[in-house]
Amino acid sequence: MSDDTEVSLRAASFDGASATAAIKLAAADADAAKAAFNAESAVHDDLLKPKDNAGLIVRAPTITDAVGAGMAHHAILQELYGGLDKDIAVSSEEELVEYWHDKITHLRGRKIALACSSRRVVGIALLESSPEDDHGLGTPARVNELVCLHMLSDFYSQPVLQRMFDFVLPAAAPAQIWVWREDQRLRRFLRINGFILDGLSIAEDNGLEFSRLTR
Repeated sequence: MSDDTEVSLRAASFDGASATAAIKLAAADADAAKAAFNAESAVHDDLLKPKDNAGLIVRAPTITDAVGAGMAHHAILQELYGGLDKDIAVSSEEELVEYWHDKITHLRGRKIALACSSRRVVGIALLESSPEDDHGLGTPARVNELVCLHMLSDFYSQPVLQRMFDFVLPAAAPAQIWVWREDQRLRRFLRINGFILDGLSIAEDNGLEFSRLTR
């Protein structure tokens, strides 16, 4: 065998070994990438789980839920606006209990969903007919308005919020909602569900600004 032939065979053997090593390295990289993806997905799924693993349920209200809904509503408003520099007066628990008593006992076509942890109301959703004069702006953009869609922060879960949303508003059904401009979490949730800003906004006497979103 000539020296040139021996060198060629050695080169071919070296190239083959290099290719095998490269394939093994690529496979290892692929396995590592897959493991990283699965780990990230597991973390993401865990973040979407209800914080109360004992079980948050979504259901229609009964007349006995007026007190719980009013207390939850008051606590939610305190969480939303309590930390602001400006002094924002929110309705009292008594006023909100009366509000929910009226809504629950006189449905008139409205839809209500409650998220509950054991017997405690921790989330509320309310859909009803839009007012004829929408905050002094004339005819509303949609026939139905999502008046309330909130959860207490300690129990917040996007899947549970989605269940409440779906409970009161059928898939792709048109509706409108007024949202506080600083409530970015709710705005993101609504965008995921097809709502967009329609360009109208209002400023309350207390200085809070709300934007209308429609679907």
